[in-house]
Amino acid sequence: MGERKNLLIAGDDLKFIRPLFPYLENKFKIRIDRWNGPEGHDRDRSLSLLEWADIIHCEWLLGNTVWYSWNKLPQQKLTTRLHFFELGREYGRLLKHDAVDSYITVSRPMLERAISEFSLPRNKVKSIPNGIVKPDNLTVDHGHERMKSLAMVGAIPARKGLHRNLRILHELKKYDASFTLAIYGPTPSQVDWVWTDDYQREYFENCATQIEKTGLKSSVSWRGWCEMTEEYPKIGFVLSMSDEESFHVALVEGAFNGAAPLTLPWEGAHWTHPDFVIKPGTDEIVKTILKLQDKEEHRKHVEAACSAYQHYEAPFVANKLIDLWLQ
Repeated sequence: MGERKNLLIAGDDLKFIRPLFPYLENKFKIRIDRWNGPEGHDRDRSLSLLEWADIIHCEWLLGNTVWYSWNKLPQQKLTTRLHFFELGREYGRLLKHDAVDSYITVSRPMLERAISEFSLPRNKVKSIPNGIVKPDNLTVDHGHERMKSLAMVGAIPARKGLHRNLRILHELKKYDASFTLAIYGPTPSQVDWVWTDDYQREYFENCATQIEKTGLKSSVSWRGWCEMTEEYPKIGFVLSMSDEESFHVALVEGAFNGAAPLTLPWEGAHWTHPDFVIKPGTDEIVKTILKLQDKEEHRKHVEAACSAYQHYEAPFVANKLIDLWLQ
């Protein structure tokens, strides 16, 4: 194996790329320029890391990409990966486009939206999905508690559709009172920009009222930040009730860990998820969850999802990034 190149990864939130590090380290020496939010960073540290790097990858197209596009050296390769948060923000219009070698999006619909919104050159935009670690030799416990456990991984902002999850839970409890909903991630009041936004705050206050009025208080729990690999074995169903998404990693992670994924047909869902995982509305989601109470049906659903998601497995995705950075 030849000398490994120096790969600098810059960004605030690295949760989507960190699982790929064990595979990337076979080809690269990796250092991290950890940013504080979209724009905050230690400029002296960034300059020092810049001198070291052969390749710079900015995770999320935010202030990190803008800064590196204006400061990178001519011989260095610069890539950036967009998820969803970047849409509607100005960073994609502030960077030096000529300095960016490749823009990476996590799905084909995001590719088209990014090109349209930021006038990106199509020949520089690639679609490479999120890479998810699949456990070895997974065995699924179909115990009663797990089969009655629904999960929402990330309820913020309002577009994530918490109210729909609550509607599903309320309907399911008409059939079996033991159904529960676990919500992972921070509560709305823990996120300043949500709690100070009138629309967002009113939405989540209405959800709290919905919980009270429908008698769901004892069946809904906010779990906060958790190590999801430890949580998925407790979860029977992972739900995506969003208005829109770019990918929604939790559905794939859930399937890889034995939880049945189910989603509404948000724009682009059919590019990312198999048809049998996508349902037209909450009524159909309720019917499917009840059908999948049969353990054999649940097993077949999860196995079929894992098969459909195999091209999202971390080694496969890491190789796509390696090829892009070394070409």
